[in-house]
Amino acid sequence: MYIRENKHHNLRKLHKFFDESPVTISLIIFMISISFLRYIVYFLVRIDINAVFSLVPSRVIEEGAFWILLTNIFLHDDLVRNPFHLIANMIALFYIGRYVERMLGKKQYLSAFILTGLGGSICIVLSNWLFMYLNYSTNYDSHYLGASGAILGIFSIPALYRPKIRIIFFLFIPPYLIIPILAPLKLMLIIQFTLDLLLGILNLPFDYIAHFGHVGGMITGFILYKLHLRKKLYEYTYGYVWT
Repeated sequence: MYIRENKHHNLRKLHKFFDESPVTISLIIFMISISFLRYIVYFLVRIDINAVFSLVPSRVIEEGAFWILLTNIFLHDDLVRNPFHLIANMIALFYIGRYVERMLGKKQYLSAFILTGLGGSICIVLSNWLFMYLNYSTNYDSHYLGASGAILGIFSIPALYRPKIRIIFFLFIPPYLIIPILAPLKLMLIIQFTLDLLLGILNLPFDYIAHFGHVGGMITGFILYKLHLRKKLYEYTYGYVWT
């Protein structure tokens, strides 16, 4: 009897999570599923979906493969070699995404997630093209993938709307340093943006993080907030039409 009650309690808890944040939970399920589906597809037809749908700057510029600006957002590194990539992104999306989804509503939130992800992808392509043009160290033919640009993009929205809220934020400095920081949202956004911009320019040989994807996601989130979402949030919070 105890096991049955506990089981029902857990199911109710999961149902509540989905009811409150259906887009966030669906995105998490989808991206985890894709990470496992990759192995099934490779076993059946010997095609690596990460290789096909990840972002390669040279493919976008030279071949016009613009769809990979979007598809790479939902892919993650190999689960055997680097499970931390998927796990860290899904934990971050679970905590940040649910909060932002309740702020914006399902449609606005999903749009913001996709647009900030695309902004991150475009920033990766443009930065690699610029580095190649300047004869600087470049990853023009490298594969990029992951949802972190979109996650940091949606993080920038509450950081701008409610800048004084304090959170514990885990700052990752490559290769293996993770620093927990308790600070206001806006300060964490500034620190994260500055760090990503600096590390993206330095392009250190042991650093495999797509920092310009983070930068592009945050810039896109900032633009979305200033041009559109600030007005929507104001009207939703205060019940007055923005004039």
